Amino acid sequence: VTGNGKSRVFTGGVIGYADLMEGETAVLTTDGVINNSDITVVNPATASAVSGIIGQQNRYEATLENTINRGNIKIEQFGDESRLYVGGLVGKSVKGKLTLNNTSATSDSNIVNYGDIEAGVVVQRPGAADFAAGTLYAAGGVAFAEQCETTITGFNNAGNINVTGENQDLNIYMAGALAYATSEETVGEGFSLPEPEIVIERTLNEGDLSDSRTELTEAEQAGRTRTAGIAKAAGIVAETSVDDGVSIKYNQNTGIMKAATAAGIIHTITGDARIADSSVMYNINLGFVDVKETADNGNSITMTKELPVGKDASGIIYNGLGEIGYDPTDVYNGTVGPVLTTYYNLTREHALRLE
Repeated sequence: VTGNGKSRVFTGGVIGYADLMEGETAVLTTDGVINNSDITVVNPATASAVSGIIGQQNRYEATLENTINRGNIKIEQFGDESRLYVGGLVGKSVKGKLTLNNTSATSDSNIVNYGDIEAGVVVQRPGAADFAAGTLYAAGGVAFAEQCETTITGFNNAGNINVTGENQDLNIYMAGALAYATSEETVGEGFSLPEPEIVIERTLNEGDLSDSRTELTEAEQAGRTRTAGIAKAAGIVAETSVDDGVSIKYNQNTGIMKAATAAGIIHTITGDARIADSSVMYNINLGFVDVKETADNGNSITMTKELPVGKDASGIIYNGLGEIGYDPTDVYNGTVGPVLTTYYNLTREHALRLE
């Protein structure tokens, strides 16, 4: 698909765009669906959505089961002032509900993305004084969920994500399962629906996520007025900005996370002080977290330092930045190492590397 940079592109291996009007309800289901075709999109306009299965769906109660994408997705000439949603299974999901569910009776998941995603970034208006940074959302599962109750269970991402080009100003959110979820509307419609809940469990990411854009030289950096963009990568979720808590449990990452900032499981949880209602537990990170400049830019489990420390029904302490259980007082004063032998979030020892 070749765009003109002015018209939005909605492309999916099965469904490009599915939309319901306000007040309508309907069910959208994929079951027994496989996409084997590669997709290439050139010069997409801002707010385009591309995916191996569903490009964008609005307001449906959408369920994907026994659904597999094997096609690679390539984006060429993506402008640095544009927004783009690219997902292995879903590009963008707006309102309604979205469920990715493994129904296999065996140990092999049947909700899988095998396809790679590659996005090439170009500068739209070189030297423009009124530059406004665009954003790329890319995930093996769902790139973007907007006011959408989202549940991902048993999903497996085996596809790699790679961003190329020379521009350093673009914002990037990359993840194996879900790149970004928000309670806010990206396009105002004058009404709102109940706030979403984000649940991701028993998901495996095997894909490597890489920001491979060419570094600017010192000479190119000198005199620049633009602010460098955000680049976040995480094995399961890059960021949630929702008004309800999120539940991220029993997930595993084995892929390499390479970006300016990165985490093995979930990078950032924000939104309306609901961090206290969130749980990040029983996750395993075995992949390297490859970040720039300082160890403060990476963590094996999560970059969200405000996660509360609590106990489950068995009395096991969880959450926080630690990969194993900590005494709550020790987490906050930082004076003592782990005091429990029961592992809550596991990580590869010395998994952090710096460039």
